[in-house]
Amino acid sequence: MPAVSAAICLAVSAAFTIQAKQGVSGAVKLVVECAICGMCAYFYRLALSPWDGKLNFEYAAQSGHTAGVLMLAGTLMLTLSNIRLLGTVSAGNIAACFCVMMFAYKAGAGTGCAVGAAVGIIMDAGRGAGIFCTSAYCIAGLAAGILSRRKRIVSAVGFVIANGAVTAMFYENAAPLLEAMTA
Repeated sequence: MPAVSAAICLAVSAAFTIQAKQGVSGAVKLVVECAICGMCAYFYRLALSPWDGKLNFEYAAQSGHTAGVLMLAGTLMLTLSNIRLLGTVSAGNIAACFCVMMFAYKAGAGTGCAVGAAVGIIMDAGRGAGIFCTSAYCIAGLAAGILSRRKRIVSAVGFVIANGAVTAMFYENAAPLLEAMTA
């Protein structure tokens, strides 16, 4: 199935690339787009396959399933990032904040920081503007992870305060702070 989806992507996108006369850069973008399409189809298949419910990363099937679910969640957040609630707050960014907050609370500071950086890169790639989400989610995930030994509300407030500090320093409006508070 991944090969078929990559081939369909190639067949459809090649016509537009040739018509636009993009040359070598267009061909490189086309190959990368087809590779990403095939990888997503592979990981989606793993994510939607039956799972026994145990988190045992010694087996390749468990790691593959987890990677597939994370890939599915990342593309879902990226898809939702353009949906604005009340004209201000992004549904995808709310989901991203919740994901980082949850991982930071459950797994600690290191994982919170790493997941924050990964989710931030995904959201920044979707926006196409700077690295704001990467820095905000990474620092907020670190703060929530440091406070994860305390109650859940303390960790969440730490996430919102750290996100608010980054927002105040680097962003023009308060939408990212509202997204963190909503999550």
